[in-house]
Amino acid sequence: MSDPTGRVPLAFAMWIAQLFFTILGAGHTVLSALSIASCTATSCDYAAFAASMNAFYIGSVVLLALAGAAIVLLRHHPAVVLAPVIGIVLLVLLFALTYAAGRAALTLPLFGNRPA
Repeated sequence: MSDPTGRVPLAFAMWIAQLFFTILGAGHTVLSALSIASCTATSCDYAAFAASMNAFYIGSVVLLALAGAAIVLLRHHPAVVLAPVIGIVLLVLLFALTYAAGRAALTLPLFGNRPA
């Protein structure tokens, strides 16, 4: 039952890193909701912004669950370390896509504040 190669503990440590990045991303999306204060009644699409935030939340939880399940299922396979690595890469991609969608919904530039 023990893992002499150390792959499973490494995979678990990387899953913890994925969890950490998920928490950071969720925190950023919560803080990005503060950008709504700069909206007028006609300049922002609140439904699209909420959809992008929900897509990140749901997607990140699904990626965490899938990476955890892959670690359990592949615990005897050399590829066990790849599960959280793929999860982290997909999480970063998901964050980038939902960040861009959220900024577009609030009619904000990709970086920076609303032009005066």
